[in-house]
Amino acid sequence: SSHGKNIKAPIKPAAKPAPSAKVPVSPAPAQLAPAGGKAPVCDVQVPAGGTALADALAKATTGARLCLATGDHKGGFAIDKSVTLVGETGAVILGTKRASALRIDDDGLAIRLENLTLRGGNADAGGGLAIFGRGKVTIENCTFSANKAGLVGGGGMYARTGLLNVANSTFDGNEGRQGGAVFLDQAVKSEFKRCTFTRNKAEMGGAMRASEGVEASLRACQFSDNVGQDGASIVIILCGGNKG
Repeated sequence: SSHGKNIKAPIKPAAKPAPSAKVPVSPAPAQLAPAGGKAPVCDVQVPAGGTALADALAKATTGARLCLATGDHKGGFAIDKSVTLVGETGAVILGTKRASALRIDDDGLAIRLENLTLRGGNADAGGGLAIFGRGKVTIENCTFSANKAGLVGGGGMYARTGLLNVANSTFDGNEGRQGGAVFLDQAVKSEFKRCTFTRNKAEMGGAMRASEGVEASLRACQFSDNVGQDGASIVIILCGGNKG
C-alpha cells in the first residue's frame, strides 16, 4: 500500500505545467487582432525642424501617409510622388523668400494635404502651393497665410492644370499680382467647398482669379476684406477676354 501512495504523489505536480504552457500561446492572437483590424494611421512620423520633411518624402513610397508633428517644417521643394501629408494641430510648412512652401511639378500624381498651414512662401506663382503638373490634388482643412506671388499671381495657391478639390480651408493675408489667394490658370478643373477668403490682396481679383479655359465651382465659400484694384473678390476671364 505504501508503494501505491508514492506513485500518486508525482502525478499531480506533473499536470501543473500543462496550463502554464498555454499562457504564451493565447496573447499572440490577441496582439495580432487589433493590428489586422485597423490600418495604421501613419506610415511615416515626421518630426518638426530642419529638413526632416524633405528627407521623409525622399524615402517615402508611393501612396504613403506622412504625419507631420506640431511645429515648423522647412518647405521650398517639390513633391514628386503620390502621398498624403497630414498635420497634427499646429503643423506648419514654411516657404522661403524665393520659393513656394510646396510645389507639384510632375504629371500623374495624386496628392492629398490635410490639416496643414502653408505660410511665408514667396514665388513668381503660388507662394503657398504651386501646381504645375497634371494630376489630382485634394486639400482638406488647410490654411494658406502670408504667402506672396508678385510676378504671376496666386499668393496662396497657383494651379495650372489637373484636378483640384479644396474643402474647409482658409486663405488669409496672401498677396499676388493676379489672385491674391488663388490663381486658377489655363486648364485646371477645380472645386472649392466651405472655404474662407479674408484679407487677400491683388491687382486683379483680390481673393481669386480664374482665366479662360478654367472650370471652377465655389460652394458655401465666404469672402471678406479682400482688396483688388480690378475685382475685390473674384475676377473671371471669359472667352474673348471679358471680365465678370
